[in-house]
Amino acid sequence: MSELTVQPMPASSPSPPVIERRAWVRYTTSLDGSCQPIPLHHGPAQEGWWQGKVVNLSATGLCLNLVRRFEPGTPLIFDLPQSIKGSTWTLTGKVVRVAGPAGGGWLLGCQFDIPLTEVQLSDLIQTTGDGHPSSQTAVEGEDS
Repeated sequence: MSELTVQPMPASSPSPPVIERRAWVRYTTSLDGSCQPIPLHHGPAQEGWWQGKVVNLSATGLCLNLVRRFEPGTPLIFDLPQSIKGSTWTLTGKVVRVAGPAGGGWLLGCQFDIPLTEVQLSDLIQTTGDGHPSSQTAVEGEDS
C-alpha cells in the first residue's frame, strides 16, 4: 500500500482571480424606468408601478435602483423609455439578485425573459446619452 502525502497550502498564497462570467457587454445608464410585479394568477395587477433608475443595461438584463425590494425570482414588467418621446419599451423578466439598501434604494439585478434586440439595445443606449461600457460590478444576472 502506498502512502499519500498532502502538502499544506502556504498561508500567504494569493486568492484566485475573480473571473468575469457575464457574456454580454453592460452599459452604464441613467435611464428613468419603472417596474411592476406580474401577478402570479390571471387577474388585475395587485400593485402599482415603481419608479427607479436603470444603473446599467445589457442585452440580457439590467440593474435597477428602486426604493422597493423585490425577492429573487419575482417576475416583473419593465417600462423603459424609447428615443421617440412618449414611447416606451415594455419588457418582462425576473429578479435574479438583490443588494442594498444602497443610496436610499435597493439594487435589483434582473434578467429579461427575452434578450433585447440590437435595435432595442441601441435605442436605449441612445436614450440615456451615456452609452459607454460599464466597469461597474453592480448586481445583475450571472450571465448578463
